[in-house]
Amino acid sequence: MGSDPLASLDADRLASLLDGAWASGSPPEPREAEARPEPEELSDDPIERGRAALARRRFGAAVEAFREALRASPRDVDAVTGLSEALLEAGDRERAVEFLLQAQEADPDHVGVKVRLGRAYARSMAYAEAEAALRRAIRLEPDDPQARCELGIVLAKKGLYGAAVAELDRALELDPSLARAHYHLGVCHNHMDRLDLAAAAFEAAAGIDPGDSRAWYQLGVVYDRKGWIDQALEMYRRARETGGGSR
Repeated sequence: MGSDPLASLDADRLASLLDGAWASGSPPEPREAEARPEPEELSDDPIERGRAALARRRFGAAVEAFREALRASPRDVDAVTGLSEALLEAGDRERAVEFLLQAQEADPDHVGVKVRLGRAYARSMAYAEAEAALRRAIRLEPDDPQARCELGIVLAKKGLYGAAVAELDRALELDPSLARAHYHLGVCHNHMDRLDLAAAAFEAAAGIDPGDSRAWYQLGVVYDRKGWIDQALEMYRRARETGGGSR
């Protein structure tokens, strides 16, 4: 990539997308417990603020921070991908895809853009488009763990659990810290009735990200299937206590 990876980004189209980023109204308000910003969210760097807000699931604040970054530097690929991620997590999948398609047109070889585009398509249940974007990313960078992880998730959504396991295993070989890959590996093994492997995968996901209620809940489901009722009830309790997180 050059020093200006979005040099061909359509400025008028970008302005239109930015102006419409919350066309249906104001961004969703954070829960009271999330309303107190962390120091990173007070940074002078809007991209740093956006990333910090994303990490705390304060999607409205993240959108506003990345919008600020894009208005200052309309061709900043980090701002484009950050805003698309915030919109995606906030549920505005259509606009997230639009931003990413603009970014991909400007920089066809940007692996991160393709990975995010694949994820956005998958969240919209456009699995053929998602798989195509992710396979293009892997052709560019075969050892990108995020691309392998997201492709595995898409294959699982299509019911191709064996192929999904192969991709998720490869993602974890490249980056064992990917809680998202561990979680979806557990989903695949559970569907394939490999309960011990499913339990191990969900345990790993919950160990890496203890705030992910879904990992605790799915671990309870597996324990339930194994007949471990007391352990299952404990996992369900932990899922209720965390009450958030998303894989």
